Amino acid sequence: MDILEKEPERLTRLRENVAYMLKAIRGMGFRTLNTESAIIPIIIGDDLKTFQMSKMLEEEGVYVNPVVSPAVPKGMACLRTSYTATHKREELDFALEKLNKVGLALDVIGVHATGAPVDIKSISFVSKEKTDQTEFLNVPGIVYSQDKNWVPQMVVEVESIFDKTENFFFQHGDAQAFLAFCGDRIVGRVIAGTAQTSSTRKKPAFSGFLKWERTIMRPQNSSMRPGTGLRTAA
Repeated sequence: MDILEKEPERLTRLRENVAYMLKAIRGMGFRTLNTESAIIPIIIGDDLKTFQMSKMLEEEGVYVNPVVSPAVPKGMACLRTSYTATHKREELDFALEKLNKVGLALDVIGVHATGAPVDIKSISFVSKEKTDQTEFLNVPGIVYSQDKNWVPQMVVEVESIFDKTENFFFQHGDAQAFLAFCGDRIVGRVIAGTAQTSSTRKKPAFSGFLKWERTIMRPQNSSMRPGTGLRTAA
């Protein structure tokens, strides 16, 4: 207490260091809990990956404490990082550099990380360029690659989905196909369609079939599961 009273600048520097690190860590894409103390927990989620990241950081010259279940709820494993008033800015920047390096290497942050932003690209049904259509048809091979019970269809059987003369659906409605990307990696696909009813001759319905990688985080509050169908009515 005597030191705090005589040297209040120490508390000021500590708060500045914590604010600096919290902003930088979140800016790199790491998840953190709200904190006003000198301890910033970085959420990793997976116990094994938390230990792995802790070890890799130590090899890079940065010491952090791995905290896993049952010390924290399952899925909330984290790295406990702590700071002092005596940490210099160059020391903090060194730690940030290593956090970024290891986080990218383990896909904790970056375009391949769980929960990373997904870009959507539309696929033409009538384009003469078949590359996008082929990539669309190959998505189930990505989604179900680890499923021993999955048997892929012959490509010629599913190519007709893009043929408006062979696909019976187009006699009664219209559709649009989309590919989902994380960075330059394809992670999912969806087809959205409008169906014309015989009674009203209008297009009141929307239906889609969605597939995406199991490593891609589903939207918050969503009950949808990777590789499952989605149907909704307008």
